[in-house]
Amino acid sequence: EARETLAWLEAELHDLPPQQREVIMLVCIEQMEQQDAAKLLGIPLNTVKTHLRRARMRLAKALARRNATLRRESSR
Repeated sequence: EARETLAWLEAELHDLPPQQREVIMLVCIEQMEQQDAAKLLGIPLNTVKTHLRRARMRLAKALARRNATLRRESSR
């Protein structure tokens, strides 16, 4: 199950728009400070925050859909 979840997450990360994917990888995976990510990417801090928020929202919605599907399948 853990492998399936990891594969799902990797696919969802891959499907993010490139800017959102870059920011979420740097801040959440690499644990880089948002300000440092902004400098590295050459974009304003507020843009990093926006990309991060949008990526998190998109991943949360995808997770909710996945959980609903898994619940439906397990109740059969």
